[in-house]
Amino acid sequence: MQQASWKAHLSATGGLIGGPHSFLYVVGREHASARLTLELPSGWKVATGLARAGASHTYTAADVESLIDSPVMVGLFRDWHFLIDGVPHDVALLGVPGGIRFDTSLFVANVERIAREAAPVFLKMPYCRYQFLFEDGAFGGFEHLNSVSIGIQSATLVRDPNDYLGQIGPRVRPHVE
Repeated sequence: MQQASWKAHLSATGGLIGGPHSFLYVVGREHASARLTLELPSGWKVATGLARAGASHTYTAADVESLIDSPVMVGLFRDWHFLIDGVPHDVALLGVPGGIRFDTSLFVANVERIAREAAPVFLKMPYCRYQFLFEDGAFGGFEHLNSVSIGIQSATLVRDPNDYLGQIGPRVRPHVE
């Protein structure tokens, strides 16, 4: 059974946490800031749209909505970074045991190309950092405030490296008069 790219789960090599199914909050204090500190197995990394705090694996959110709308990928994943107009964009790819090797250089280059093509739509980036969360063996996608979680299939990317590009393209509505 495949995992939905937006649902919290953990395995021996990583997973996704966050959302209303992972975090509790005090009713009436939804506008209070939140601090998240993760204790992870040795070698595990973190990828999220949350702001980094001073301590290792510690993150902050301005309020409960920001916390809940920021999925957190943890585990033994690969990651890449690029800048667009001085704004950091991070790509994380959580593999699946037995996943098929594909051209990750082309994969990341395509993500960067799509992000660069979308940038002029905004005139100025509406975020100060953006996180792409890709998970092999998962399906679907979910857009967040400054991140997106997308399921991919490595076997499909071997056959067609452009298969997933429609999922990360800009969500722009045409102007109608």
